[in-house]
Amino acid sequence: MRWLRDATGRFPRRPHYETDELESVCADLRLELHQVRSTREAAITTDDLSVLVEHHAADLDLYAELAPEFDGVTDFARDARPRIRIAARLASQARFAHRLRTTLAHELAHVVLHNFIWWFDPGVAFDPHALSPRCALRTRSVDWMEWQANYCAGALLVPASQLESVAEPVWERSSRGRALIRSVQARFEVSAQVATIRLRQLGRLSERPVHVVRTPVPRSW
Repeated sequence: MRWLRDATGRFPRRPHYETDELESVCADLRLELHQVRSTREAAITTDDLSVLVEHHAADLDLYAELAPEFDGVTDFARDARPRIRIAARLASQARFAHRLRTTLAHELAHVVLHNFIWWFDPGVAFDPHALSPRCALRTRSVDWMEWQANYCAGALLVPASQLESVAEPVWERSSRGRALIRSVQARFEVSAQVATIRLRQLGRLSERPVHVVRTPVPRSW
């Protein structure tokens, strides 16, 4: 990890992680889970994620009343561990099971990756409302804090160590690509979106055909 200037203006400097560092953080979290719950299942359950959150955060509220646009909130504190609040609709409706697990993994990543900023003097006045991430997983964000948490959510739910290596990526719109996405969905109990993004990150899927067959140009007569 190294420090870079924070272009968002949230902090004077912000932590930058290489992707292999994020993968390592998630591998350590899975190892921690195995030590606590003695589970070897590929898919991490909601209970598993709740246990990890409760190990790293001060409190977990699965039935929080949040604004409709938010799925989860991590409340940072200056002298205490963060609190995590998850929108009540996610835990209350079975159709949101995948989103609930993704949100829990995302908020856990905020705690593990970003809480340490407050161990030092970040150089700004502490404003919980302005600095605590409010996360809407339905939108694509380029904010560094959200990008890092999103990456870790995928790496925690779909670990690279449990995917077979490939000689070259598969085009995601091909029959092989769609079958690969479905197999990852079923094995790790994630949405098609999470499976697709994760397979792209690991170089298993390509957004474009690997081999393009060109149509012969007709000869002029």
